[in-house]
Amino acid sequence: MTEKANHPNIVRPGNAQHIGARSEQQDSFGFSAFDDAEFVKHAGFLCVVADGMGGLAMGKESSDTAVRTFLTTYEAKEPDEKIAEVMDRALHAANRAVTRRAAEAGVEGEAGTTLVAVAIHGGKLYRAAAGDSRIYLFRQGTLRQLTTDYNYGRVLDRMVAKGEISRSEADSHPSRAALTSYLGKQDLDDYDQPADPPLELLPGDKILLASDGLFGFLPTEEIIRLLAAEPQPAAEALVQATIGRQSPYQDNITVAVLGYDLPPVTPPAETQRRDSEPKSTVAARAPKKDAAPKKASGTGKWAKIALLILGLAIAGFFGGRYFGEQGLKEAAPAAVSDKPAQGPATDKKTEQAPEKSTGKTPEKTLEKTDKAAPPAK
Repeated sequence: MTEKANHPNIVRPGNAQHIGARSEQQDSFGFSAFDDAEFVKHAGFLCVVADGMGGLAMGKESSDTAVRTFLTTYEAKEPDEKIAEVMDRALHAANRAVTRRAAEAGVEGEAGTTLVAVAIHGGKLYRAAAGDSRIYLFRQGTLRQLTTDYNYGRVLDRMVAKGEISRSEADSHPSRAALTSYLGKQDLDDYDQPADPPLELLPGDKILLASDGLFGFLPTEEIIRLLAAEPQPAAEALVQATIGRQSPYQDNITVAVLGYDLPPVTPPAETQRRDSEPKSTVAARAPKKDAAPKKASGTGKWAKIALLILGLAIAGFFGGRYFGEQGLKEAAPAAVSDKPAQGPATDKKTEQAPEKSTGKTPEKTLEKTDKAAPPAK
């Protein structure tokens, strides 16, 4: 037995429960103290699931009594006691407690519950079962039932093997699901013995304990698919998937999952962590910088056109003024000889007129150019 095999973190638990379409939750479950290092060292990890029999009286009380009694008896285990012996003692103690409770309520023989229990210690799985709740081993993508269904179906199947009835008769028999072994009977003599050789566990194994509200309604392939997750998410997903099928006859559901020596939970990759988001945001915005020169080149094109028009307008202004002055010089002698007293006034008007008419042309041209060109950014 290694220290690792009994380390408090070697077993990772998960659980989930739903009332289904029933009026009362008659399933119960419980775990031993996983953080009690001294207890874990000699007793390991214990999980119990019980399904109160709805067809009988006190289904809820019976399952609750069975789970509590089993846990209490097992937790009283002495360090030198064998696990299989203590589990067997706990199963019989739970049966007596359920029977006694029924007698006290005046319904002796009319109350009962199924029960499945596992203990993991030293890398081995010990189990006990009565009734038709189940224990499964999930290993490398396959699911294997470890327990026996103690119902009348077993009797019918033996009758088929002997040729006493047909397969169709056995499958359609109205009492096929009736339990032949459960807690609440005076004599509990037919059950999965904890003394059976324990199962050697492998790293990554998962153990599933469930009432028939799960496997009686959810296909095996769906159970396998959902068990690939971590124990707690897997347990929740199994219950939600079952409820999601919306069966009007949905029984109570209880699921417990124990993961053995699972790989450590991997933290999110660096690129998925929130503290890395600013870097990715900056990278996402980088292409906008490359696009800026293209926008600037469009604006520069319009600016060049505006400057060209402005240059032509200025050239036209000065050119017009120059040729106007040349014309006045040629016409001046005639004007002076005809009306010498008005020379200066005529000359002034002649000089100002071109300025007034042509001086605004560049301004108007520039104004139109500015309106036509896109605003610079």
